[in-house]
Amino acid sequence: MNKIYLIILITLSSLFANENTHKNTKTTPEFGIYITSLNELNTKKGSFDVIFWTWFLYNNKDYHPHKTVDITNLKSMQSFYELEAEEKENIKDENSLSKIWQTQKFKTTILHNWNLTEYPFDSHQLKIKFEDADFDYSQLTFTLDQENSKISKDLKLDGWIIEKLELIERENIMETTFGDPAIQGSHSSYSEVTAIISITRDGLRSFINIFAPIYLAFFLSWLGYFIKEAYTMKMTLFLSSIFMLIGNKNIIDSTTPISSDITLLDKVQFRINTNNAKK
Repeated sequence: MNKIYLIILITLSSLFANENTHKNTKTTPEFGIYITSLNELNTKKGSFDVIFWTWFLYNNKDYHPHKTVDITNLKSMQSFYELEAEEKENIKDENSLSKIWQTQKFKTTILHNWNLTEYPFDSHQLKIKFEDADFDYSQLTFTLDQENSKISKDLKLDGWIIEKLELIERENIMETTFGDPAIQGSHSSYSEVTAIISITRDGLRSFINIFAPIYLAFFLSWLGYFIKEAYTMKMTLFLSSIFMLIGNKNIIDSTTPISSDITLLDKVQFRINTNNAKK
């Protein structure tokens, strides 16, 4: 009988020890992202739209990233699609525990502060920030799947050059404990992952559209000092046609899609302008 009690005691002790070890083990889920669409770069509303997949690879069966991971600079979410978590029995960690793989698809609008001081030759870093606020930094730290995190090669953004995607993990320290009595001190910290999409505007056409009329107006006003009175009427007609051309171009630009290329409309307008100049 004593042997039975001893076996039961050893078994219970082992179970409690495993439970405590599990609780004290830091969760280090691997995070990755794949960007499939980028559009609606809205400088007035301070946002951009992006569609992407995320995935997590971890060994803690009690961890559910689809429930706890938050996009901290999210403005709105149009749709969300989640695949059921899948245990990869053929992939083990250092403790011989199977890895769990979970992936999600997001269609979102993300907040962004647009700095246009260098417009139309400006560059921007579009950031998507992820954080798990249910576990502090001592309990959970994200690792990064840099190798598989990419931007789709089919993604095209008219008027922009998409340069690269970066993933950065850091400890996000907040000057509050949110009233959690379990947190010691006056602040809390959480693991934060930032996906950074670097883009540069292809601004040559925009530069021409904006500044060409200004330079032309300056040149014509300067030229007026050298025109003889006999040519005044002809010059007036020429200037009128120039201003009509500029007005027509503004109307066309407001009703046609934005493009960084020289379009057929641009060529027609340029041809009309050069013909007027020859006259």
